Amino acid sequence: KSLEQDLEMARELQCALMPQRFPSFPRHASEEESAVRFYPFFRPSMIVSGDFFDVLAISDERAGLFICDVMGHGVRAALVAAIVRSVVSELRPLWTKPGELLVAINRAMLGAFKNSDITLFASAFYVVADLGKGQLRYANAGHPPGIIAGSSVRVLDTAGPPAGMFDRAVYTSTTEKC
Repeated sequence: KSLEQDLEMARELQCALMPQRFPSFPRHASEEESAVRFYPFFRPSMIVSGDFFDVLAISDERAGLFICDVMGHGVRAALVAAIVRSVVSELRPLWTKPGELLVAINRAMLGAFKNSDITLFASAFYVVADLGKGQLRYANAGHPPGIIAGSSVRVLDTAGPPAGMFDRAVYTSTTEKC
């Protein structure tokens, strides 16, 4: 019974770490006036999981969207996801540089788990929408490509290896007009 209660508490904590409200762009705009709106759907495959996303309010004209999936399921993946989420928060100076952000996350994961014999890695996709320039800048660490749906559908196709696997992994930032 205690294990079930612990898992339920872990699920509640994991849900609490997910964004419940989203920033407006510009910051003082109402939700209806915001230049960007978010419509997330999140359903973990188990009571807790290694999947998460975050919306980063970089400035009045820049929004970041970080999506991550830690290898595996359950408590182990959820713990690693919490670590990755914390690392992303600490790396605010890199929020405008998707490739560099993923490099730093890769290094942090390798450093955090260097004393473990367990293979741990995460796929991640990070995109920065620059509303002033009408641009998207993004990088991918082994995650399925992002998709933009509007009057047409576009695939944001770029890829690097999953984070936490290779010491000198390189993640390329790609810029596109939107």
